[in-house]
Amino acid sequence: MSFGALVLTGFTRNPLRFFFTFAAVVAAFCLFGVLETLRYQRDTPLEDEGIIVVQPDGPGGFPIDYETTILGMEGVGSATGLSGIPAVNPKSATDTLILYGVNASQAPTTFTGMKIPPEAAKRWQELRTGAVLHAKKAEELGWKLDDHVTIQLQPGLTTTSGSSQLEIIVVGIYPGRSVIDGILLRDDYLRTAFPFPGRIGNLFVRPGRAADLRAVAARIDDHFKGGASPTLSAPIADFRESAARDASTIRLVIRGALAISFFTMVLIVANALMQSVRERLGEMAVMQAFGFQERTILLLVFAEVLALFCVGAVVGLVLANVGFAFEIGGSRSRSTFLPLHTIAWAGFYVALFASLAALLPGWELSRLRVADALRRL
Repeated sequence: MSFGALVLTGFTRNPLRFFFTFAAVVAAFCLFGVLETLRYQRDTPLEDEGIIVVQPDGPGGFPIDYETTILGMEGVGSATGLSGIPAVNPKSATDTLILYGVNASQAPTTFTGMKIPPEAAKRWQELRTGAVLHAKKAEELGWKLDDHVTIQLQPGLTTTSGSSQLEIIVVGIYPGRSVIDGILLRDDYLRTAFPFPGRIGNLFVRPGRAADLRAVAARIDDHFKGGASPTLSAPIADFRESAARDASTIRLVIRGALAISFFTMVLIVANALMQSVRERLGEMAVMQAFGFQERTILLLVFAEVLALFCVGAVVGLVLANVGFAFEIGGSRSRSTFLPLHTIAWAGFYVALFASLAALLPGWELSRLRVADALRRL
């Protein structure tokens, strides 16, 4: 009988016990795949870390001309204001779809992480009703390039003409990610379509040089200090650090949940493996009597538990990925597949937990006396 066949024999001896043990491994690694991916993506720096967020130091937003003023300041490379309109998600009437109004000539160079294709950026500037959106959002909504789309606005919201709908044309689909995620429209189109009070919510500024990030932020605040609408400017990284401090409790809960899940899983696997080994002590004694070395038998036990963890981890991670793909329970991932970070850590934990689970059965086998075991047969 081959080594692989011996490993499979250990699994099939008690199918019910194997099923529950395997289910515990799958559940633990599925939970790990979801929580670790969410934590990793939240803590990973965005590609657009070099952006300054300009917020109003008070209610009411900014006058529209703030954008032009900031663009003329020393050290500013690009800048765009941001306004938003809520609409109805055509795939789910209970979900809100945000339409962002930005400067089409500035957005591609401000939000470089989006990687808006040059041809899409050019067409966007030429077509007033044009819109660009992320590839995943386009797939979710079923939109394609050149689609003429009618968007239903939120109840009670109408355009200046009294319509509750907005017409757009998809002129670009971008693959990257940035600090905002939604459907980007031209701000002049939104200002024409809606009776805005001539103000914008926030401004995003990219310095000409990354080294001037904080200097430009201070220059913006100094310029508008004491005016009708003073500003509070800071790099986007500062907001992420603040959010990370606020999320420390959540991180602790995630680690605690994973620790409990893995601890329970190792106990279940170790106990099941111990019972399996005790049931086969006589068989293993016969193997030694026929010339199998002790380390070969120990390796057989380790191979069993390693195979169990490997297959269970793969199934668990696949289930986690399916959960993200179909947004089960509201879970969302930035990418189509789990990041390599999550997969690499899963591989490390498989090796670690397989070793831990095999310790007690291995110690039992190391004390096995062939003659005593043969008498049990």
